[in-house]
Amino acid sequence: MSAEQDKTPQPQAPAFDIKDYRQPLVTSLGVVLGFLVGFLAQWVSEDDFALANAADTLVFCGCLVGAVLLMIVLFRMLSPPTAGDPGSSNSPLTFSSVFSAASCVS
Repeated sequence: MSAEQDKTPQPQAPAFDIKDYRQPLVTSLGVVLGFLVGFLAQWVSEDDFALANAADTLVFCGCLVGAVLLMIVLFRMLSPPTAGDPGSSNSPLTFSSVFSAASCVS
């Protein structure tokens, strides 16, 4: 029985530490979110703002969805980890989940 227990694969620690990627990602996501919200604010504050055609609606909805996704990513990155979160013991996110969420937005 002890020989079988020795053959069970042990989880390996990742080759990187998520905190090395967290600060630059928070900074870059904050900058992109700031520009996106600034663009939307400038657009909707015009006196003749109207979603006149399908292209306007598509761009507006895409920007709105992108801004919401960026806020969700920032919230999750800045939230303290909980016991049920996937990833390492000191981070609620894995690098792959952050990368996939960020690539969906861009």
